Amino acid sequence: MKLSATLLVAFSISALCAPVFSQKGGDGGGGGDVEDNEDYEPEDFKGVFTRSMRKVQRQVRRRHNHYRKRHNAEPLESDDELDRYAQAWAYHLAKIGKVMRRRSRTYGENIYQGYYDTDHPIRGRDAVDTWYKEINLYDFDKNHRQRGTREFTQMVWKKTSALGTGIARGKNGTYFLVTVYDPRGNIRGKYLKNVDRPNEQGGRTHPQQPQQPRPVPVPVPVPVPAPVPAPQPVPTPPQTEIPTIGRGGGGGV
Repeated sequence: MKLSATLLVAFSISALCAPVFSQKGGDGGGGGDVEDNEDYEPEDFKGVFTRSMRKVQRQVRRRHNHYRKRHNAEPLESDDELDRYAQAWAYHLAKIGKVMRRRSRTYGENIYQGYYDTDHPIRGRDAVDTWYKEINLYDFDKNHRQRGTREFTQMVWKKTSALGTGIARGKNGTYFLVTVYDPRGNIRGKYLKNVDRPNEQGGRTHPQQPQQPRPVPVPVPVPVPAPVPAPQPVPTPPQTEIPTIGRGGGGGV
């Protein structure tokens, strides 16, 4: 049966409008069957990363290294095996439509759920900037995990050296971004050695906000002691001569 010209045009338009972050790779490998339980572990992504996916991965890695430099941590290297591991989980989350962490603790893991439209495209830095804001809740004098800061500490963990990133679109304009880290961070009792305070290149500023210039100190004038007047000589009172009364003088009574 031949398709009409109208149907052919409709199929062509829908193909052009398909999501850039396809749920299947070049060889047909996807995220595996959907399983909504904590024990589910999908096979690593075996497809081909699209140009758009690679672009987001680069954005994520560069943004990580931007913040790691502030905390005296070495830059992270990209790892294709970690990318595929993260991509498989991103596909899984996009299918079930919610955030859920892997049960496996082989690698460190951060997860971000965002929204996109024509005016707000998917950018890798959005997830990383959101995680870094947790610095405002972190106490650098403590040596244990602190509530609401696990993404920040994993980002800047000094012992971590490699990063993998996965990205997948879900329903209703959502997308899921997954990052995995090797070696994993957030190790009990190792926080003081792996999470440094911000150095002079950063600080507790809101991501993407320009830092306020430091006020120039106004020199304080040194107080000059008032001159002490020289002591004035005390004038000597003039001496008054006492009259001498001679013997036998008159004047007796």
